[in-house]
Amino acid sequence: MSVCAAALGLPLDFFAASYTRPDCTLRIAYYPHVQPIRCAVDASGAAQPQQKRLRYGEHVDFTALTIVRADSASGGLEVKLPDGSWSAVPKLPGALVVNAGDLLNRWTNGRWKAALHRVACP
Repeated sequence: MSVCAAALGLPLDFFAASYTRPDCTLRIAYYPHVQPIRCAVDASGAAQPQQKRLRYGEHVDFTALTIVRADSASGGLEVKLPDGSWSAVPKLPGALVVNAGDLLNRWTNGRWKAALHRVACP
């Protein structure tokens, strides 16, 4: 959390009092590779778009930070942009994605927003 404090221009120990008795939650989620979902085909043989299928629906995390390993599986983490569209989070080998949650949003008075995100099927 000292890195977050430094990035916000605050003293490095700004969040330390909140972590004197850490209460951490570890949620392990694994999304194995699945075959891409095929579109429905109408009587003429034309592909008909289907509603986007999700592995995990849109939400914000309630914690300060969420750390996600960005792997090369198809489908995956998407974040909602200010214009309402969804964007896939880039997959960089060996990278970790750090997501701000509601708690950090509150602690920074909205300076760092909790990102609305979801996990899409390929």
